[in-house]
Amino acid sequence: MTSVTPQVSLTLTWDSPIDNGCLPLTSYVLNKNAVDLINVIAPEQTQFVDSIVTGGTIGTQVVYKLKTVNYAGSSSYSDPITVTVGVVPNAPASFQITSHPEESQVNLAWSPETAITHNPATLAYKVYLDD
Repeated sequence: MTSVTPQVSLTLTWDSPIDNGCLPLTSYVLNKNAVDLINVIAPEQTQFVDSIVTGGTIGTQVVYKLKTVNYAGSSSYSDPITVTVGVVPNAPASFQITSHPEESQVNLAWSPETAITHNPATLAYKVYLDD
């Protein structure tokens, strides 16, 4: 048996501040779980890709905050964003069954879940047949 440690890739995006304090921005500081993760995000960059390793723990929570820096100093942190990894996915949408009696078959169709709120992609679907 092989042990698998779930890992999720997450892209954080933001808008540049409207007011830069009349000085050019020098960087952004990204804070992850109360630790400054990186402070060299270039001022022209408005996204950061992070990996979350859950360690197999269901419901792992990660809290992100971001602040801007210019030559005068740094702003306060943004409101925190909490990401919960390892929760049960939403049910598939638009589940349909089309019967073809002349061919002794049925076709199943559905749309992938559409409202994944801070949840990793669904890995598989299970279809059950009730007698």
